[in-house]
Amino acid sequence: MANGDTTKRSEVFRAYQLSIKEGDRLKGTWSLRQYEKQYRAALAAAVRAANTNRKNGDPFDAGLDGMRGLTDR
Repeated sequence: MANGDTTKRSEVFRAYQLSIKEGDRLKGTWSLRQYEKQYRAALAAAVRAANTNRKNGDPFDAGLDGMRGLTDR
């Protein structure tokens, strides 16, 4: 999610900013960032629940039960 090389995060944020009124861009981008943080936390929690021995940075199986909806987005 934080890997700009594969997620095109900057392009997503820029496209969003240009799609709304100029006066709403700051609060809209703040809201988008908050969603991103919640999504990241939910993904990390689901991975930890599926594999309690996993350490940060270790790969994980996206096919695990409960992961399908989080990784397809």
